[in-house]
Amino acid sequence: MGKEGRRTAAASNAARKASKSENIGAGRAPAHAAATNAATAKWSALVVALVALALWSALPNTRPSGRAGSPAASSRESASDEVPDADADSAGPPATQHNLKANVDKTLKTVKVSTRDVPESEPSRPISRMEKEWIPTTLSALVMSAGVKVGDRIIEPKPLKTKLVKSASKSKTQVKMYTLDDLLTSAECSGLIRAHDHHVQNMKDPIFCFDSETTMQAHLREHDQLRSLRLGDADFTDGTTCLNTTMSQRLDKFVKYSVSTAFYTGESKFSHEMDRRIEEASGMPRAHGGKYQVTSYGRGVGYKTHTDCRVGSREKRDRFATVLVYLNDVESGGHTIFPELGVSVEPRRARSLIWNSMSADGVCDGTSVHNASTVTSGRKVILQRWYYYHTFPTLGKRFDPPRIPARREEQPFISCDQYDQGSCRMYDEWQY
Repeated sequence: MGKEGRRTAAASNAARKASKSENIGAGRAPAHAAATNAATAKWSALVVALVALALWSALPNTRPSGRAGSPAASSRESASDEVPDADADSAGPPATQHNLKANVDKTLKTVKVSTRDVPESEPSRPISRMEKEWIPTTLSALVMSAGVKVGDRIIEPKPLKTKLVKSASKSKTQVKMYTLDDLLTSAECSGLIRAHDHHVQNMKDPIFCFDSETTMQAHLREHDQLRSLRLGDADFTDGTTCLNTTMSQRLDKFVKYSVSTAFYTGESKFSHEMDRRIEEASGMPRAHGGKYQVTSYGRGVGYKTHTDCRVGSREKRDRFATVLVYLNDVESGGHTIFPELGVSVEPRRARSLIWNSMSADGVCDGTSVHNASTVTSGRKVILQRWYYYHTFPTLGKRFDPPRIPARREEQPFISCDQYDQGSCRMYDEWQY
């Protein structure tokens, strides 16, 4: 044993002797022992409190966040007598804890963010009997028919040939793709576009929302006029990653985005008729369908490469298949491209495109990745609906909007998703 070891041992022996002496003394003086024990307990409690305080101080600072609203039903005025109500999509802004530190580099070039994006949840609510007893049904395949009746015509599905490219993420694909020309009539296409445009005219002063601050910074770097934009806590609304109206108006001058409105099954005769055509053509039950979305792309607007389902997720309440209908001829651009399958579909008025994104066992197939190429001339307008692998109680139902952020009753928002897999899109239906 070295010198240091001997010193330690000696100190330990001395401590034991002292402890023994104190215990003997305690036997002669009970009152003194009780006081000593009480003091020791106080010091122990103080040490625990100091350790807890130190651990708490090490956590990142966050501001209290508001809470997103709970889903329910809502209604809007009809945009056209010929076609369904056209209302906005439900892919709403995330309600998150937001905090931009005072020492953040406000130029957004070398910004350092110390924010934790932690979704806030609504206080627990009673679970309805329907939700408790809900048994989901499964949609695991496209079962294409020989034809679907549209007016006096029979429209036949046509399979698209797919071939995995060498750079594909997988060696096999479960994706099947079909086109049906003239699934809608020319009058129906025109009516949907009119309803959409009428509704968009009332969408004023949109609020910009981002899925994260990282996404926000990346989008701003795209524009020379916004790279030096200084942002502080006052530019955001409490409890969200949404900019306030004033700052949103500055971004609106430079950021390009598509515009989406929506309607739901049961809100018009057309919605029931469209349900029938899709089910008759593909075998997909209407109960598995979400809302219908009408989306327009102006010149210079597209949508980045993405999958409709979530790769790697075990969630079965996910988008099994997509039905997309082109409502107009596009002068140039606007193709739907599947880079891993070697497929590019040209937008043509009334042409529909149907494909599955998940396998029969409910796994998202990464080879379904696709994009909407940039419109280089004219505009593109589409009708789209997602069908889900498992049903759930709120599927295809209109919800009440969340309480935050603070806004006018009809004020729309622009949602900017993950920068590398998403683009910006304007909606007026504030749903998460």
